[in-house]
Amino acid sequence: MGHILILIESPAVTLLAVALVLACVARLRRPWLREALWVSVALVLLLVYLGLTVFAGVAWWSHAANSSKIIWWPVGRWFYALLAMMVCYLIGVVWLRVRALRLVEGDLPVPAAASWPRGKLAIALAVAFALHAMTFWNLDLSIRQQLAVARSEAGALALSVAPARLPDRDNAALVYIQAIEAMGIENDTWPEQWDEWVDFEQGSLDPNDPSLLDFLRRQTPALILMREASDKPGCYFERDYGRPSIDMLLPYLSPMRCAARLLAVDARVKAAGGDIGGALSDVNAMFAIAEHVGSDSILVSMLVAAAIDRIASDTLSVVLASGKTSEQDLAQLHVDTSLSFRRMFERSMRMEEAFGLSVFCDVATGRVSLDNIAGSSAAGRGSPWQGALASLYRVFLMADDMATHQRYMQEYRLLAAKPYHEAREDWERFSTELGSGPGGILTALMLPALKSCAIAATEAEARRRVARLAVAMHRYRAAEGRFPEKLAELAPDSIAFIPVDPFDGKSMKLKWIERGPVIYSVGPDMKDGGGAPFDRKEKTGDIIFRLSQ
Repeated sequence: MGHILILIESPAVTLLAVALVLACVARLRRPWLREALWVSVALVLLLVYLGLTVFAGVAWWSHAANSSKIIWWPVGRWFYALLAMMVCYLIGVVWLRVRALRLVEGDLPVPAAASWPRGKLAIALAVAFALHAMTFWNLDLSIRQQLAVARSEAGALALSVAPARLPDRDNAALVYIQAIEAMGIENDTWPEQWDEWVDFEQGSLDPNDPSLLDFLRRQTPALILMREASDKPGCYFERDYGRPSIDMLLPYLSPMRCAARLLAVDARVKAAGGDIGGALSDVNAMFAIAEHVGSDSILVSMLVAAAIDRIASDTLSVVLASGKTSEQDLAQLHVDTSLSFRRMFERSMRMEEAFGLSVFCDVATGRVSLDNIAGSSAAGRGSPWQGALASLYRVFLMADDMATHQRYMQEYRLLAAKPYHEAREDWERFSTELGSGPGGILTALMLPALKSCAIAATEAEARRRVARLAVAMHRYRAAEGRFPEKLAELAPDSIAFIPVDPFDGKSMKLKWIERGPVIYSVGPDMKDGGGAPFDRKEKTGDIIFRLSQ
């Protein structure tokens, strides 16, 4: 109702302004000056309406022509309302022109508007403007009350999935912080060969490289602390989960990933030197770090946890391929069956919804600009226009934008709770709908990446399952002297049950090649590549784990 009043009041206010100008200029003696002044004012106001209408029309056309430009839909849908306002203004201006500047016969012919009471017109304009501002103010006040409720809801959502506080003696985060300090990443003293050492695909790591061995010797305190932290039952970094915000700092994610790579390098050097037990101890630490990182239920933390888990799985493959592993070595290896990246993703979606609500509140109050959300370096925090733009967005666009965002997030949360192979078609459908149907500015900026996050979580889940099967294969070989011909032979002695492929819901695959067996999942392309390695750029191939005879 408030928006309708604004649409009605706006032409009325502008026409009263034109009428007041006409009443003033009508008293001028020079006709050309009268015409020039009132036309100038009328044109300025017309250009404002025309500019808004054209902008909305182009935005709508862009949305219709290219579904990727859904971001402009909320602006474009105002096209007809703005067009109607412009037409009403044009009709009113023409009518005023005919009525105001027609000459009235007398001693000297004068325009009719010369007799209009300027004082009353000024009072009427002031009253109309005040009513217009009051309508806007009431709408804005109502939206601000909704924002207060949304911020409280965001805090409750975040706290519902936030990790529990731990006693200091059980909190791995406190030890991780010490380990990160001991690593000295910020001191810029790490060797130039670091990128080569951590590159599994290039295989350029020389375990006898003196510079590598010296580097690992200097990193011994950090490695000891990392292993100590990984043995802790939980991890809690101090964060204000009750007030989620886009500004929430996550300073330890990148160093934790770097620490996992350091453990991977150490494990490969130990495996090459025959210390399989020490190498597997590093692998255990990496798997535990992945679980600790993902425990805070934040989406980016889940993605980092998945990356660390991949490093751990790749390292495990190298270590197991480096030589015969004894039953004693395998007994200390823990690829936790209770860790589920699908559950981790499901929790992070609730946290993501909380962050989304807080973003709406921050943008609507001008605390954060759209440039910040879009990742632009030209963040508009200090822009003098930001407060005005925030007010316009808050009153005219935010309600629909937030409703759309919440609707999608509720659907996505339901999808995240399902196994990926059951929800894959729905993920595709909702992603298509988001790209072609009505949406919102913030909705379009925040949601499109969620499908790729679901795939990343499923990749991590598949990789963890093939790693568990690989460990079970080695346990079988340690007991029987050979690898099994089929995965079914592993249960229940070497593994409790054979996990299914999270991508298609079918059995994991086992293929024999010259070098040995390959365990694999069909991967996100949903095609059985016969154990072809996954190409991260092309997103094709299988999620594999190679075993050597």
